Amino acid sequence: MLLKEWEIWDTYATYFLEPIKALDNAAINLVESGLFEGAFVSEGRFYWRHNSTVVSASINMSLGSSRSSMEFRIKPAAPEENYPREAMFQSIYLRFAEIKQFRQGGQFPARYIRGHLGECVLTADKYHYLVYPIVKIFETGVMLVELRIGSPDAKMTVRDFVAEFVNLYKRDFGDVLVPPALRRAGQHAYALSDVRINPVLTRVGSFLLDRELRKYLKLNTEIRKSGDFDFELAHLWGELREHSNTEETHTETHQTAPFTISDLATTIFSAVSVSLNGLRSGASLLVRPNSVMTLGDAWLGRPHVHLVRFDEQAATVKGNEVKFRKDFGEILSGIDIRGGRPEIEYMPANSRSFNDFGAYITKAATLWVWTRRGLQEQKKWAVPNRGHLIYFNQSICEVLEYGHMLHRRLFQLVANRQSSEAALTARDNLVHLRVTMNEVSGYGEITDMLIRGWNELGVKSLQEAIADMIDIRQVEASM
Repeated sequence: MLLKEWEIWDTYATYFLEPIKALDNAAINLVESGLFEGAFVSEGRFYWRHNSTVVSASINMSLGSSRSSMEFRIKPAAPEENYPREAMFQSIYLRFAEIKQFRQGGQFPARYIRGHLGECVLTADKYHYLVYPIVKIFETGVMLVELRIGSPDAKMTVRDFVAEFVNLYKRDFGDVLVPPALRRAGQHAYALSDVRINPVLTRVGSFLLDRELRKYLKLNTEIRKSGDFDFELAHLWGELREHSNTEETHTETHQTAPFTISDLATTIFSAVSVSLNGLRSGASLLVRPNSVMTLGDAWLGRPHVHLVRFDEQAATVKGNEVKFRKDFGEILSGIDIRGGRPEIEYMPANSRSFNDFGAYITKAATLWVWTRRGLQEQKKWAVPNRGHLIYFNQSICEVLEYGHMLHRRLFQLVANRQSSEAALTARDNLVHLRVTMNEVSGYGEITDMLIRGWNELGVKSLQEAIADMIDIRQVEASM
């Protein structure tokens, strides 16, 4: 099997202990900090920077009568800046996929912010990986970091694909270039991670760190052209150094441990946590330092793999399975199973009823495989960057990840609470969540697909554990 065209969305999920109460304010803060090139709020508002000022547009979206198309109007206008404009239209298309596939107006899935960071460049032994991070922050506190990676120009064997891309979490990167705002926010978050620091020292230290960071980034940020866009890039680690006529001071920030794709995701988690409430700078830090929203104890990551075009692609899902079953099993498992190991243990049943693509969901990964028939049917809906072939399926992956991590968050909240009233509230939330998850879509196939996926991820066991913890808290409160 030779792969021609594909995408991987390495998706990492975690949560904040507190909900995000004002999505628009948070979106403005994240854009103003420079961390997000653009931020979309699910009700139809988009924020970006224009001449160093945060500006906005409203987007009115409505499905067509057949639910196969959507009309939208942007007021007053879309961004002039190239990448924020691209981020807006990607967000609109993904929102179209959500409105079409999932019930609207309820509490599941919750309202959210979708933010786009600039390009990141990760260098390993064999490849330079171009990564485009997308962050989705739900008002419930759940956060997804999706690291989007596209196929190179050359064809690739499945063995190389698995080793170099599906198993990217095993790769160490010798150099990592990121948007300078990610370096700045991430380092501020790291500096604030030690809660034992004296408040006065925190203010002074934050001020000095911010000053050195700004100087470093001013001297060490470069602009690179990538496709149609220009991106600012800086090293994620490096030495901050100030020179003067009489003295030299420096802060060491070298990377000493191996850096992985998971480290990039957790750096983004931290950068968001310090930017949500506004990332202060300069003398204002001497009055009040930045604050970090508390992240939960759990985070998880898995790849969502979209195979678009490959040699000997069949017209039907069954035809693809007959030809490439072992290859699909290798992608889903992340190991070479063609030496005689039975692929059946790695290949779940196809969750799609039609012959446009196959959908395979396991605990470790999901795999979406297009057929020739499906590609032909989608030609009339074609948009740049394969969005018509990726976004609908990836929006299902997002709901899958959201439902799982929402339960992890609820478990920690119940474990941390002591009162009987809090336990009753948690029980009510759990019952309501079970009902709404079973009614997530008007399409039975999508609901069944998600329920099957949540079962794979252990959501049913989490629900039982939450119920048991609620009982324990109620007993403790009555003693």
